[in-house]
Amino acid sequence: MTSMTLKRWETARQQMVRRWEEIVRRVEARDAGAVLALANVLDEFCELATIERQAAAGRDDPAVPVLKFPSDAALSGRCVFCRAFVSHGGCFAPTHALNRAMLDRRWEDARRVASEQLERLRRLTFEPSAPGETVH
Repeated sequence: MTSMTLKRWETARQQMVRRWEEIVRRVEARDAGAVLALANVLDEFCELATIERQAAAGRDDPAVPVLKFPSDAALSGRCVFCRAFVSHGGCFAPTHALNRAMLDRRWEDARRVASEQLERLRRLTFEPSAPGETVH
């Protein structure tokens, strides 16, 4: 990753931290609709991964903005194009767990899941690319 790319990923991380702070507040307010809406959007990392994929292709990539997943990916797997969670286990598991908790009205579980995801995002750091590393 170049310093400019690192800066873009850090900006996206900060935006996600703010969104997950709001999710935690909405869980505490027992606002299930807002929690589900905020947690189930195409997130900032997905958007940035799509932009990087298109830039790497050097042309209009027919796969953009459709994100591709490995054929053996389970729901808790990870997107093959996002650097942000590549070493952190993916982003689907927390969203799925939060959705389940919200649909079952298990507010304490929802609070725990959202808080854990928020802390994971707060601790996330990005490192420069190793020589020969691919874009995604």
